[in-house]
Amino acid sequence: MKRVLSACLQQTIRFESRQEFEEYTRQLDSKQKTYHIDAVTEEPIGSVVATVRKQYNAYPVGKYLD
Repeated sequence: MKRVLSACLQQTIRFESRQEFEEYTRQLDSKQKTYHIDAVTEEPIGSVVATVRKQYNAYPVGKYLD
């Protein structure tokens, strides 16, 4: 039988504004999700693009977020 020992989800997300991005990180904090923001780029039109690695479900993250 196979078992997941650790898991991580990597996403690149475009937010409409800096405030929307900050709200997203506050939600992750309030849900007590383990995450790491790899890159944040503000575009000339005002949107924010972020690359985020975060905990997948309740699986341990191992060394993915080091």
